[in-house]
Amino acid sequence: MANIKSALKRIKLTQRDTLRNKVNNSVMKTSIKTFLKSYEDCLESFSQSKKDLLHKDLSIACSKIDKAKNQGIIHKNKARRKKAALQYMYNKVGQS
Repeated sequence: MANIKSALKRIKLTQRDTLRNKVNNSVMKTSIKTFLKSYEDCLESFSQSKKDLLHKDLSIACSKIDKAKNQGIIHKNKARRKKAALQYMYNKVGQS
């Protein structure tokens, strides 16, 4: 354990930031899983209402990914890669 006052402060800040990062990362992953669940449901039986719900889930997931990127939780290229993969899945729905 640190004895210096500034080192103790840095430990507290690190704990706070780690917790914030875990929460935001978890929210991002949950929104992606929600999109994937809607995607599987849409593939089973396609309807326009399910595609609208899928589009809503896509926009939520993309906004959570962008938020994580802007806060420095994930790298900008990882954010682009995740969003591109989700968009590719969304574009594939209803084509066949």
